Amino acid sequence: MSAGDDETSVEAEWDAEIDVRVQDIEEGRVELVSSDEAIARVRARLAARRAEIHSVANFHYPSLGEAYGGAEPIFSVINSRRYPGA
Repeated sequence: MSAGDDETSVEAEWDAEIDVRVQDIEEGRVELVSSDEAIARVRARLAARRAEIHSVANFHYPSLGEAYGGAEPIFSVINSRRYPGA
C-alpha cells in the first residue's frame, strides 16, 4: 500500500464521518450550539476541573498519630528512637 492509498483511505473515512454527522444534524439527533456557547461550556468544565485539582492539592494528609486517634503506632515510636529527628 502506498502513501497515496493511505491518503485516499483516510479521506474516504472522513467523508463517511462527515456524512454521519450531517445526517445526525438533519435528523435532530444532536444539539447545535453557537461558538460562544461551546466556549462557555468548555471554560466552565475547565474551571470545575481546576477547582477539583486545587482541592486535592490542598488536601490535608493526616500524620500517623492523627490517623490512629492520637496514639503513635509502635513502629513510629521505635523508628523515632532509632533515628532521632527523622
